[in-house]
Amino acid sequence: METDLFLAHRSIYAFIAQWVPGKRVLDAGSGAGYGTALLAASGAASAVGIDSDSRFVRYARRRYGRSRVEFRVEDCSALELAAREFDIVACSNVLEHLASPVAFLDSRKRGLKESGSLFAAVPWIADEFSLDWNRRNPWHLSNLRVDEWAELFEREGWRYRLWSQTFDPSLGVPDFLDPRPSHRPLSEFHFREQSVSEALATWSLGVTFQLNRVGSEIPAR
Repeated sequence: METDLFLAHRSIYAFIAQWVPGKRVLDAGSGAGYGTALLAASGAASAVGIDSDSRFVRYARRRYGRSRVEFRVEDCSALELAAREFDIVACSNVLEHLASPVAFLDSRKRGLKESGSLFAAVPWIADEFSLDWNRRNPWHLSNLRVDEWAELFEREGWRYRLWSQTFDPSLGVPDFLDPRPSHRPLSEFHFREQSVSEALATWSLGVTFQLNRVGSEIPAR
């Protein structure tokens, strides 16, 4: 069912899709597979979805498996990837679920081409209230502020751009706890490029980082 929460997640994939035409794409933490399918349908040369839950992978294979789309059972915290296997890695709301995001980032370096991009969407955490709210989620193991994510990425040898995920206020604030179908079109979720300080100062649904290795060129859309 396309709830507000589902559409907010799907809009992240729609945003990342601008960079995928002709690229080999990995969807890390693919869940039910809809995001992997969206990236493939957006012109990716191939799309691989990985998830640690074999039930999700079986469903994704049945629902979205086709030419150029593959699903594998893999643990994002302990990946074994071929060197330079992918041009683009999508990681939507996964890093906060890992006890060691650094281990994941190291494996991404092995799996990405030298000029490849990793897109990492994480929750907006900027103050004690948003930090406490995320800590109440037992599945969130790495609850970092936006600036702490940026500092971690830089320490691990990545350059970044940052986008905040916003929405059309005329439709009200999205209700992620509402199980009913959403009345919002996907296009009402927007991504605004900001600095870290701007992202900290303005409430948003989440932030998405585009990460590239230091010394490499950031690919254009």
